[in-house]
This record gives sequence, C-alpha cells and structure tokens, in this order.
Amino acid sequence: LPILASEAMLDMELGYQLKKQDLHFEGNLYAMLYKDQLTPNGLVTESNYALMENVDKSYRLGAELVAGYRISRLFYIDGKLTLSINKIVDYTADLSEYWGSTTHNLYDFGTTDLALSPSVVGAAIFTYLPVDKAKVQLIGKYVGDQYADNTGREESKLDAYFLLNARASYTFDMHHGNQIECQLAVNNILDLNYRTTAWCGTYYDPATGDITTDRGYFQQPGRNFMVRVVYRF
Repeated sequence: LPILASEAMLDMELGYQLKKQDLHFEGNLYAMLYKDQLTPNGLVTESNYALMENVDKSYRLGAELVAGYRISRLFYIDGKLTLSINKIVDYTADLSEYWGSTTHNLYDFGTTDLALSPSVVGAAIFTYLPVDKAKVQLIGKYVGDQYADNTGREESKLDAYFLLNARASYTFDMHHGNQIECQLAVNNILDLNYRTTAWCGTYYDPATGDITTDRGYFQQPGRNFMVRVVYRF
C-alpha cells in the first residue's frame, strides 16, 4: 500500500445571516483549495472501510443556504441546500492490469470529480406541533449524482436519490429538569431503491488500451421503522 501524505487546505469563506421574528436565513460561499487531499480511491477493505489516496491538486467551490420560516404557532418549515463543484486537477491514477497484479500503469483521466462528492445536496423539514411537548415532522432529502472513485467515469457513477422520512415524538418532563423523549420514525416512506456508496476497482490493459471496471453497491433498506427513547439529564 502507498504511504499517505498529510493534506494541506486553504479555506476562504464569505457568509451572511438574517434573523427576524418568524424568518431566519444563512448564506455561505466557500472555496477550499487542496494540496495532497485525502480522498476515497473507490476500493474498500474486507471489513468495508474505504481506502484513501492523495490527489495532488483539487478544490471544492460552493454555496450553502439555510433558511427557516414559522408559518404559524403550529407549523414551521426549514430547508438546506448546498451547491458545489468538487474537482481534481489532472487526475492520474496508478492502475494495475488486474486484481492482485504487481504491474502498474499510469493513466491520465484529466480533470475529474472527487469521489463521493455530489454537487447538489438538499433537505426540507416540515414540522407540526399538535400539542405541547409533541412534534410531527416530514423530512425530504435529495442527494445528486456522485462517483464511487476519482475517475469520474459513467461506470463509477451513483445515481441521484430522494428520500422521504417521517418522525413523531413526545417529550415527558421528569424531576430536576430531566426529560424522556419517545420517538417513532418511518424511513424511506416511498420504498425507493437507492444506494449511498459503492466500491469500484479500475484496471488498465496497456496491450489493448482497454479500461475495465469491477464494482459493487451498498444497497440501502426500503421502507423501515424505528423506535427510539432519549433520556436527557
């Protein structure tokens, strides 16, 4: 395995915040410039931990937006949106000829997308307060297209997905300011088939110039339920 170097990053940000009685808004622009950024290389260990690699030059540019509005005493809505460009400049990979091969070949993929870095991520939460100490929430989340490795090829792409979840909770006040919160969650209400990550092995045959890919997806559950009890003290 290659020896990993420390990464260096220059972070520049510009933010704005607005707060009123029933409305709040936050906006943030950022530019992160990296040298030797550590990023997943698409492969995993036998216990499914992501293997990392250094990439020489890379950057993340984007905007983060957060807003909330109280419609009435019983209803309010919150939202988050991140739009970003996440790139490696002149990505060169050291590809083996096949799994376990000791023969390696440098291949230049040009400027590519950073692994597991979607350019669009958004969420919205609609909250209803039926009675004191009770809360019902409908939660939507969108994650755009992303890639399992740093080659930016169609073979390593993970499709965008949208999740709709619901959560209900009730909080009981105890002695000395302690609390018990009971929660019921219904996840993936639409019972969608989606994947959040994958492993991806890329191999290069110098004799033919062909690039082959092995990949495997980590499938996420369909509609599921969860009960949770939280004790605060």
